Amino acid sequence: MVSDCLVVLGLLLLTTLLFVPLLSHLNAKALVPSEVGWFWVSIYWVSLLLVWVGFFVFFWVRRGQTVGMQAWHLRVENERGMLLTWSGALTRIGYAAVPWLPCLVVLQLAERYQSLSIKYIGITSSLIGIAGLLLMYADPQKRTWHDRQSKSRVIQLTKLGI
Repeated sequence: MVSDCLVVLGLLLLTTLLFVPLLSHLNAKALVPSEVGWFWVSIYWVSLLLVWVGFFVFFWVRRGQTVGMQAWHLRVENERGMLLTWSGALTRIGYAAVPWLPCLVVLQLAERYQSLSIKYIGITSSLIGIAGLLLMYADPQKRTWHDRQSKSRVIQLTKLGI
């Protein structure tokens, strides 16, 4: 996940760079609603979300492996051993995001109200997302929460010739 996150971070930075000319055109110093309006801020966040989702879905559908999964000889597939379809990959990433949503919502509230106590609640709620990942250690088939819900699994590929 770490290597994939680094690749996605690079893609998100490139996407952000595409918005820099917009900022100069709008005479803004930052992409915040008070300077550029909610429309442009929403377009920016939706584009970041599409890049993030698109990265994983594209690779899962095409080869069953992201860049990081290739390095670790892992592949995601459905329960029948086939590559995920577009809907299957979108379902998987949707379920993967669900446990993290409370954390994101609470952290947004903490930022809005500048509340340190709400921020600690948000950080603590990230344990829900972590628990969904740690479920694989209790599952006999080593599936995470989102694997179980989306009827997918991650398998270890054997190295040929070794």
